[in-house]
Amino acid sequence: MIPDGNRSDYQREALKYGRLLNALRRAIDAIRDLEEKSQLNIDDILMRLLPDLSRALEGNVAFVARVPDAAQQVDAPHGYELVAIYPDDLAPEQVLPSSDLLKALIRDGKPRVIAPLGDDSTRLIAGLELFHATSAILVRVETVRNIYIVGVCNKQESSEVPFLASDRMTLASLLELIAVGARVGERRHSELRSIQEVLVAVSDETDLDVLLALIVQRAAAVFPAAAISLMLWDDFFPRMKVAAVYGLSDAYRLNYALPRDVLAQLLPEEQDAVIVIEELSGSRLGDGKWIAEEQLTSAMLAPMYANNQLIGLLNVYVKNNVHVFGETAQRLVQVFAGEAAIALKNARLFKRRADEQAAIKRVGETSTQGDISQVWQTIAEATGQLTKASSVTLISVDRYADQLIVAGTWDRKLARWVPHVNDKFDLDESSMNGHVALTREPYYASDVYAADVHFNPRVAVAPSGTKTHSAYCVPLVAKDQVLGTLYVASDQEDGINAEERRFVDSLMPHAAVALLNAELLAQAQLEKVKREELIDIQSHAIRIQQSIADILDIPAQVAQIRKEFASLFYDISGIFIATYDENTGIIELPEVYERNREVEDDDPRKQPGAIYGPRR
Repeated sequence: MIPDGNRSDYQREALKYGRLLNALRRAIDAIRDLEEKSQLNIDDILMRLLPDLSRALEGNVAFVARVPDAAQQVDAPHGYELVAIYPDDLAPEQVLPSSDLLKALIRDGKPRVIAPLGDDSTRLIAGLELFHATSAILVRVETVRNIYIVGVCNKQESSEVPFLASDRMTLASLLELIAVGARVGERRHSELRSIQEVLVAVSDETDLDVLLALIVQRAAAVFPAAAISLMLWDDFFPRMKVAAVYGLSDAYRLNYALPRDVLAQLLPEEQDAVIVIEELSGSRLGDGKWIAEEQLTSAMLAPMYANNQLIGLLNVYVKNNVHVFGETAQRLVQVFAGEAAIALKNARLFKRRADEQAAIKRVGETSTQGDISQVWQTIAEATGQLTKASSVTLISVDRYADQLIVAGTWDRKLARWVPHVNDKFDLDESSMNGHVALTREPYYASDVYAADVHFNPRVAVAPSGTKTHSAYCVPLVAKDQVLGTLYVASDQEDGINAEERRFVDSLMPHAAVALLNAELLAQAQLEKVKREELIDIQSHAIRIQQSIADILDIPAQVAQIRKEFASLFYDISGIFIATYDENTGIIELPEVYERNREVEDDDPRKQPGAIYGPRR
């Protein structure tokens, strides 16, 4: 090996660039680590580079100092934290003192080379006294989270060349390579962490309305976009409808939609692919009116799937200028949309279960009113609101007459309950309702016009004229008694899905109990009214008896009785007075009035055997 003192300039330069190449390789490895590691440690990367940087630039000392957060804009009176020093036994202190030189470096970011000549060559550099530095190269390294000062100090004694501008440029370039990689990695991890935090918050929310607003708000924080919209699929009107917005008007939220045919052209074959439209003007992205009014110029649309079913779109918009969405943004929006779709599915399921419980509770509460017609109506409305049914019909069973009696129909098109009057048909297997009432088993027909289907054409059309194509019917059974049937109809073939049939099945026993309770309560109320009427009559009879007790003349008694009944607003145009002879067991009718006129004694109707005659 050639001693350093005997090396030629060529050999010295070759050795220098060999060391620089080692530093570059280490920098490349560090950048690769930034991409692969889930946790970034820029301090460690810079620390591992110090030996190579020091040797490459023939310096005696190399260091890394971190600028405190508060000092990135103002002075740092307490100095800068030393992250690493090479060699590591040079300085026990942990703080690099602040100086005008270091403050200027932090402010303008321009690399410095300090290599004084002559008498100044032995003067210590202000702020670097800790290293006894008389010459140095200083570079600012800026990442997303921190600012660092990296320095190489004091040329080795064997070196015949001071620090040069080329050394400053070399060190600055190597460190900028690290800084760029660090910034990319930090931003990527920051975005992923933000998405993770957002998704944790989103997944914890079960209120659907709150969740919709939360998704667009958090999406706006993650993606540098001027506007965000979240669209959900509408089953009743096959289209994508806006459910929540950020940075867009209420008019857009209420009116903008994507029809099914437009959506079919937009959607890529792969579910996780993102739709990028750099120029919205002239595109087929729905009604161009709203795109123009909202000044939307570029868009990134992320389809939202749950169980391989499209449930929505997450749209990221840019306003006023054309924007190109990079691969990173597309990847992030894919992740965000996928997790948001799961949260939406869970919130929808939670809301549906809550709505079902509320509907069941509402049906039960209605039964306490004793109004059977109101219970029928509540059952039908609850079923219609929680299914895509075009109509819901309630039918009672008259076992004595072997008939089905239509109570009424909830019609979606009319948006109301329509009672039926004297609408009856036979209780037999020819109709779906008859079949269900007789077998006590639910029955579903995906096509009511198919062969061998139990279907009565009389219930094929709803009050609004909507024609039935599929139907689901369940029996309403309580205490082993079939009270009626619940008939759910759709204007689409196979229009009542499994989830909706599950809800109808869960509602069925509660509806039957509610009907039975309402019927029993109505009977009890009727009995109560009858008892009250009987008590009232008895009270009036006692009062009448008391009022005529001192009257001995029968005509006067009759007049008083008529007066008493008249005071009760009774119809007294026809009245009779009967007497009973215990010895003979004969009832006589001495006084008979008809149409406010007294019947004559010789009237046949007062004779034995006549209408008003004596009775044993």
